[in-house]
Amino acid sequence: MSVTGKEDVYESEDLPESEQFLSSFSAKSTVDSADNENIELIHLDIDAARKRFKDRTLNTRNIDFSDSIAKRRGKSYGSSVYVLEVVGRDYGEPETTDQKYNRIACEIDELAKQIQEQSAESAPMVNESSITALADELKAVKVSKASGGVPPSNEKDATSKTEKSADGKLLSLEHRLRRIETLVGETDTCRQPIADFMEDIRFRLDALNPSYVEGMETKLNSLISKLDQ
Repeated sequence: MSVTGKEDVYESEDLPESEQFLSSFSAKSTVDSADNENIELIHLDIDAARKRFKDRTLNTRNIDFSDSIAKRRGKSYGSSVYVLEVVGRDYGEPETTDQKYNRIACEIDELAKQIQEQSAESAPMVNESSITALADELKAVKVSKASGGVPPSNEKDATSKTEKSADGKLLSLEHRLRRIETLVGETDTCRQPIADFMEDIRFRLDALNPSYVEGMETKLNSLISKLDQ
């Protein structure tokens, strides 16, 4: 005790006995990590990591790390924007649709950045228009998945479908005309005007009308009866 009545306090750099093993363990781990050639020390750029994972959400639902005791592969952390779990060929289960979509979206972004960096040096075979087309197709897949329908096709597919529909209608009309020609007989249209040709067709069609046939039959019967008298 000091003359002032307060307890004397002596400061020391040594840790309490219960915490001394922490200091020795930390120092030993640092030495082992630096001396061991099997451990690769990777420099992490904090600013680049912050930009890359900005506005990302980490999904911690349905997490399972019991690979050593479970038959099925465990599920790691997931993200709604960026895929943190990579599925390789050694695993029995394929990647899900969401994982595949997010992976392709990330690869397209990386490819676009790589093309922008290489465009100044040389002219790559893959240009920005190709990347834009891939991004548009990926957006179409996302929209179709949200709506539950088939991905919308591009303008070329729509044009080809329209042409196929028109060709189908022309073929159907041609088959119908051939059937009518078979029923009423063929006529050489080059030797008579179109109006006369249409009138001839109308007359032949009227001849196939049941009421017209009955009228002609009645007239024939009356004519036969007059001839018999």
